[in-house]
Amino acid sequence: MRLKLQRELRKVLKDSKGHIKKNLKKLINELKTNPYPPDFDIKKIKGYASKEDIFLRARIGPYRVFYAYNKTKKEITILETKHRSKAYKQL
Repeated sequence: MRLKLQRELRKVLKDSKGHIKKNLKKLINELKTNPYPPDFDIKKIKGYASKEDIFLRARIGPYRVFYAYNKTKKEITILETKHRSKAYKQL
C-alpha cells in the first residue's frame, strides 16, 4: 500500500512528545498495510464522498488524523493532523 504524508504531519511529529509521537508513528506504520488499523478508533467522515476515495479519521489522544483511502490505487493520503479542539471547525 502506498502512503503519502503531508508536510503538516511531519511538523506535528517533530513537535509532539511521548505517547502521542509514538502512537503517530505506529499509525503511519500500520496504515502501510491496513487502511483500518484497529487500535485508533477509525471512523468514516460523514458528508464527504468521492467515487474513488473513502475519507476517514483516526483518533490519537487529543489529535485527529484525517486521511483518504483510494481502493483502486491502493493509496492512502494523510490530509490533516489537528488537535481535536480545532479539527472539526474547518471540515
